[in-house]
Amino acid sequence: MSEEEPLLPDATELTELGRTDVSEPERIGNYRLLQKLGEGGMGIVYEAEQERPVRRTVALKIIKLGMDTEQVVIRYESERQMLALMNHPCIARVYDAGATAEGRPFFAMECVRGSRRGTTPARASTRHSPAFLRSGSP
Repeated sequence: MSEEEPLLPDATELTELGRTDVSEPERIGNYRLLQKLGEGGMGIVYEAEQERPVRRTVALKIIKLGMDTEQVVIRYESERQMLALMNHPCIARVYDAGATAEGRPFFAMECVRGSRRGTTPARASTRHSPAFLRSGSP
């Protein structure tokens, strides 16, 4: 099985090309990045401030540099499409999606404060908690 080539260079390649601006970006589209919230296998999530057309705080997920192979991008775009269609108190709402000038896909979603992975967001009722849903109770 051959390894796919990334659509964009990774941070090491950019440094080798003389680019020193491979640190975390300050802006992505209409969003000003405030802080890094977390990182997973294919993406990084930032707390960001949407400045246009409305002002609000969002969680912005962007695909990692070097992870942008065609197969990963397809999976990432599928994830953001599925999330955009969901309406559940335990799932953050998707507000916007797009790509950076370099072509890295991102999406902006509701930033739910005070919750950690595996716990119920503060805005969700007990009835809709992940534990309740796993139990199969009506």
